[in-house]
Amino acid sequence: MNAALLPIVFCVVSKASNVHPSQEVFDQAHALAAKADEAKNPETAHTQYAVAAELYRRAAEQGHHGAQMSLALLYANGEGVEKDLSQAVHWMEKAAESGDERAAHVAQMYRERMKHREPDNGVQHEVPLHGHGDTEL
Repeated sequence: MNAALLPIVFCVVSKASNVHPSQEVFDQAHALAAKADEAKNPETAHTQYAVAAELYRRAAEQGHHGAQMSLALLYANGEGVEKDLSQAVHWMEKAAESGDERAAHVAQMYRERMKHREPDNGVQHEVPLHGHGDTEL
């Protein structure tokens, strides 16, 4: 091997080893969620969100931070899954375990929203967060 190429090969191998094992699953879920965001047909959007939620769950269960946050957002907004703030809190707290202060703050916000649920009919107030991924809170 050419000695000049050795640092480049090492750099590529080093970066690849820093990728989370479930990154590919997360990327697939993120692409589906983005398509669902753009879908004109609500049934199509729901189906895409549902598949994205299952993929996010697989990655989240393997500790993928972005997948945990994205799954929490789907639960908070009822996109592809039944709206469930307790599940949103669970997954956001999982993301917060890595030290993400934003995730801890959002989990607290969800807990507050659960406290303010209307007791007579169980209706939860709308969560004003949209988008998916670890950069869109």
